[in-house]
Amino acid sequence: MKNSYVYLIVLILFQCCSNNHKMYTYSDLQFSIKIPKGWQIDKKIYPFMPISVKSTDTLSQLNPNFNVVLMDKTKSLKEITIENSNNNCKNGICNKSEITLITINTQKCVKTYQDIFIEHKSITIQQYYFEKDNTVFMVSFYCLKEDLNKYNDMFNDIILSFQLQAD
Repeated sequence: MKNSYVYLIVLILFQCCSNNHKMYTYSDLQFSIKIPKGWQIDKKIYPFMPISVKSTDTLSQLNPNFNVVLMDKTKSLKEITIENSNNNCKNGICNKSEITLITINTQKCVKTYQDIFIEHKSITIQQYYFEKDNTVFMVSFYCLKEDLNKYNDMFNDIILSFQLQAD
């Protein structure tokens, strides 16, 4: 009888935890990514941005959000990363900018972290650049710097779910 209760509790916990997100697969674009439950999804905003997702948290001055951008690989991954980081800084005052090479789920990528002051707000931008064939996939996360502790675990969970599909 005790085993039945333990099994039931484990099953309930699994259901609660697994319902906090939905995995979306974009077969034609060859990637999949986790979307938090309750977040608003905008698809195909621009030809180069197949998905943009934002929190419906109305208590924040800037809704935390993320998007996936596809770019033709006309330059090295390092050059693309530096160019985009510099463009981010042109939009405001760049207080901090870090670029590191990391591996996520056996996929090598470049991660950038920036604190930028834009329109009287301190914004944190985290971007991850993956390459496959002649395409660079950039996954970007944005939130107020003061909200980063609130959303950082979720952002990490989402980026860990990002998968490029095999050919």
